[in-house]
Amino acid sequence: MPEMFRVAALGDGFLGIMGMPGIHESLRETFDGLARLGVDVVVSLLQEPEALDLGLAGEQAACESAGLEFLSFPIEDRGLPSDPEAVSQLAGGRTRG
Repeated sequence: MPEMFRVAALGDGFLGIMGMPGIHESLRETFDGLARLGVDVVVSLLQEPEALDLGLAGEQAACESAGLEFLSFPIEDRGLPSDPEAVSQLAGGRTRG
């Protein structure tokens, strides 16, 4: 089961964070476990070259196989998003009221 930390309640859902998927189990097992925890959307903050270097090229397919929506919102490693409006749109489109 993946280790996920709930950060905040959002309507009838929640915001959670976790480290790199697939460290202690396969990507599919990680995302199946997240689905069992009530997760329905996964947002990756990795830039494409970083995802490839980490062996996460199959992350989107593994999410979709587990019934999870996968969104890519790349930001520079250890950086912050450069567009506050894009962050607001991402969060606003995903919160439930």
